[in-house]
Order: sequence, then structure tokens, then C-alpha cells
Amino acid sequence: FNAELGKTEVALKDKLRIVVNALKDSKTPPELCCALFWFLKNLATEDKDSIIEEMVQSGVIPILREALQSKNESILSASTLIIANIAAVPDSPNVKELYDNSVPDLLIALLPTATPATKDLIFCGLGNIAADSVQSRNYVLATRLPEEIVALHKPGNVKASLIQQACWTMCALCKAQPYPPFDSVVGFVPFINNLLFVQDEEILELILNALLSILAIDSSRVSELLKTLHIERVIQLMVHSKLPIAKLALAIADTICLNTEECVSEFIKVNGVLALRCVVMQTAYESLTSKVCLVLANIMVGPVEHIQEVLNANFISTLANLAMKNVDYKVRREATWAIANGCIKGSQYQKLRIVKEGGLNAFIFMLDTKETGLLLIVLEAIEKLLEQDRKTDEESKVKELFEDLGGINKLEELQLHESEEVYKKVVTILEQNFKLEETTNPNEERKLNCCSLELVAYWH
Repeated sequence: FNAELGKTEVALKDKLRIVVNALKDSKTPPELCCALFWFLKNLATEDKDSIIEEMVQSGVIPILREALQSKNESILSASTLIIANIAAVPDSPNVKELYDNSVPDLLIALLPTATPATKDLIFCGLGNIAADSVQSRNYVLATRLPEEIVALHKPGNVKASLIQQACWTMCALCKAQPYPPFDSVVGFVPFINNLLFVQDEEILELILNALLSILAIDSSRVSELLKTLHIERVIQLMVHSKLPIAKLALAIADTICLNTEECVSEFIKVNGVLALRCVVMQTAYESLTSKVCLVLANIMVGPVEHIQEVLNANFISTLANLAMKNVDYKVRREATWAIANGCIKGSQYQKLRIVKEGGLNAFIFMLDTKETGLLLIVLEAIEKLLEQDRKTDEESKVKELFEDLGGINKLEELQLHESEEVYKKVVTILEQNFKLEETTNPNEERKLNCCSLELVAYWH
């Protein structure tokens, strides 16, 4: 056999035919069977889909089905690895053939008694099978596999490689879209909670990915999940030195703060806002700064108690600086949006403090933005500030400051904006708050100005 299988001139399909026929023969000695399974295993690990396809076509899957019932650990280990690689080939009928030969059922039946090494491979195989389709995913979720994964939540002497493989399989089960039913994966949370404190960065990345997917399944169940989740640890991971881990932790924070007021309160209760400030102060990554600003924008939607937490963390001046000085437009955008939400939803005292700490400066600076949606939010925030200025008994300096910073000139320029909605908002702000020279109908004036610009452009 060694001589025949080692010949380079013998085609692969002929070698496979020799192996399959030998394994079908009940007279083949056990030692030779082991050697042949390891030959197949070495072929399967060459990471070439064409080799896997030839193995399947040679009739190896029925052989593997029988091997899964073997008492020989070496054969079990080799066969489960081969199955995992067969199931990993994308866009092929392999998984269907595995089902036709009851391979998934046999893998599940092996779990309670499998050695850690074999269990590692079974997790991998079932994860690949689950990734094949929604039906496969739901089938695997309905088996004892989730129970076996959760049983590892107190690892003890369990090898790190087995924990890592279990995390990968859990992540595959949670991430596949459309998402699985919430109740079928929420049971993973105890397993996730325990592993949030490990130092292994690959495991942390996998469980945070799984947690993010679970949170995204059903927004109405997020508050329920937060009652059992170690949210404090997730918040600590926002300042992790590894960018992928910090980004995932911030994405989870964003999902939480995009939910109900109760969820935002839970986030604030465990010093979430202060942790966000630490991220901004420590990170050199614009992507993290942008995500922090996005989370703050959700918090600043209110109520006023939530806005006050952001003010107490002395965040406004930082956001104003980001809005005016950061080189990344996305950061400037999200920082401006966060401040604007505070002005629109905040109390009188909070609005004045936002002005005092540079919020109005940021608004006037961002009046130059080409993004209509952001421009309308900024204009609404300015309108709220000036509206409050008109209603207060004693004259405040908001209007005066707005004029000094060149706000009126910016508004007058925006009367020529292509968006009718922007134009109307600008005219409303000017008419309600500033004395304008009497002109013709505003719409006619706008048309005249636009025509003038066209003439100038044509002349040049």
C-alpha cells in the first residue's frame, strides 16, 4: 500500500479507489485501517477543495459514517477531521450527503463520551455543517451541542484549544443570517460571561462577536439580557489595546445605547460614559473615536438625566474640539450630532452649558457641511438655542455670540442652498431672531441670487 500510494504517477482518484476498497474490506487489518484513515486525513488537510471533492466522489462518506462508530480513537480523530473539512467546502452538495448518511446525528451522539481532542474536531465539524444553511444551523442548535458548549463555562483543566473551538462554533451559530431565534442562543450568555475575563485575545474576539449577534436578534429582549450579562467587563474591554476587541466592545455599547432608556441607564450606571471618555483620551484610532461619538449621540437623545451624565464627564468641550479640528469627517460629523442632540433635547441649563463649552462654535463651523441631513440637525439645534434665548427674561449672550462668531453670514449664504428644507429652516431662524433689511419676497430674492450666481459662473 505504501509503495502504491506513494507513486506520483498514480492519479489521485486511483489512490482513493484503492483506499476506499481496502476500508470496505472487512479483512483489512485494524493497523492498516488506521494508516489509511490517516492518509485520507493528510489529504483533507491540504486545503484544496478539488481534493475534497474527489474524496467525496470516491465514496468516502459512507466509510466515514462507519468510522464514527469505531472504538479506535485514532480512527475517530481522523474521521472527524475529514468530516470537518468536507463540510467546510462552500457551495457544494457535501453537507446534504453527510445528512443522508446520518453523520451529524453520529457526531452529536459522540459528544458526551468523546475525548477533548475528538470533541474539538466534532465542534469544528458541526460548526461547518451549521454554516451551510439556515436549516442546518437550526438543526444543530436543536441538538445537545449548545449544552455541551455551555458545559465548558467553567473550563478548569480544559485545553485552551477546545475552548477556542467551542467559541468559534458558538459564534458561527449566532452570526449566521437570518439570525436564529433569541431563545435558542441566549443560553450561551453564561459561557460568554465567564470567558469575558480570559486573556486569550482570539477567544475574546469570538465571544464579543457572538454577543453582538445575540443582542442584534431582538431589540425588545436586550434589557432582559443585560440583567445577566457582565456589562461592566464589556465596558472595560472598550479600552483594550487590541483594536478589533475594542471595536467590538464599542459596537456592543452602541447597540445597548440605541435601545430603551432603561438600557442606557444600565450602561450609565456602570460608568459607561466615563469609560467612553477614557477611550477618546487614549486612542489613536479615528474609527474608535467616531464610534464613541456615535454612542454619545444615542445617549444625548435624552432624557435630561442621561444628557447630564455626559455634561458631568466634561465631554462637551472634547466633542466641540473634535467637531472643529479632527481630520476625519466622520468623527466631526458624529461629534456634532451628539452635541446637537443635547441642545435639542436638553434643559435650559444644559443648553447654556453646551454653549459655554463650545457647542455653538462647533455648530457654526459645521454650517459649511455638504451633508444635508447633518446640516438640518445643526440648524435645529441653533434654532432651539435662539428660541430659548428669546424666552428668557434676562438677555443672554447666545444671540450676541452667534453674531460675533459669524453665524448670520453663514445663514445668509445658506439661503442659496439647493435643499428647499434647508432654505426654509434658515429663513425661519433669521426672521424670528434677527432684524433683516426689508427685501422682496424671500423666494423671489433667492431666485434672484441664484440667477446672479449663474451669470457670474457663465461670465468666468
